[in-house]
Amino acid sequence: MIKTNSLLKKRIFLIASHDQEKTAFLASAIERHIFEPTIFIAHDGSDAWFKIQNVPPHVAIIDQNLTKTDTEKLTEDILKKHKNTAVIFPFNIPEKEIFVDEVVKGKVQFLENFNSEEDVIETITLALNKISSLENCRYPLHFFPPNHILMNQDDIGKSAYLVKRGELIAYKSTDEGITELGEVHVGEFVGEMSHLNHQPRSATIKTITDCELIEIPFGTLDSLLFTKPSWAKALFATLSKRLKVSNEKL
Repeated sequence: MIKTNSLLKKRIFLIASHDQEKTAFLASAIERHIFEPTIFIAHDGSDAWFKIQNVPPHVAIIDQNLTKTDTEKLTEDILKKHKNTAVIFPFNIPEKEIFVDEVVKGKVQFLENFNSEEDVIETITLALNKISSLENCRYPLHFFPPNHILMNQDDIGKSAYLVKRGELIAYKSTDEGITELGEVHVGEFVGEMSHLNHQPRSATIKTITDCELIEIPFGTLDSLLFTKPSWAKALFATLSKRLKVSNEKL
């Protein structure tokens, strides 16, 4: 049986902060950019730990100076007992080094510019991607903010992607300039041509909106056609669409 990614079904967040304005801003940013999130709010450390024990979050945003516990102690308990939870600190990096190993591994991040929605979402997508990678699924789920370059023209491809949410744009660079090739929508594949024609990437792909993409390594793409008929159908539909667009341009 192929293990599925828990993030495909739900995305659970905990925001622990005594600052109600900061809490509201973070929750609002998550709701705008993450599809159907479950967000728990805690105003002190005791409440935060109780909620974490009952429903472990994928991402815990832990503010400094919480009452009824110490931020470092709470984080240590989370990292020790909940291996698939990433922690974000929405405050400046302290002079005293803390959680150095976890920061290097991507399990802990500092969100210094917590008043910037762009920085908030970039940090959260990094945290979600880290958790997705820890789940060791055959087809990992990736999260990307708008204007992210997914792949560059002439790169050597290793994976294709199925668009679960969001929109992307494909464009090609030539001596005459940049030519847009079209948009990529939900249910379509992107990056599969490098596998089918054994060539480098033929175009640059950039996200237009917040995106969720299922990665399919080239080594598994052929077997996918037999094990997941719905994905195979999506692949054929994508190829048919591209052929139609090419014919219309000719």
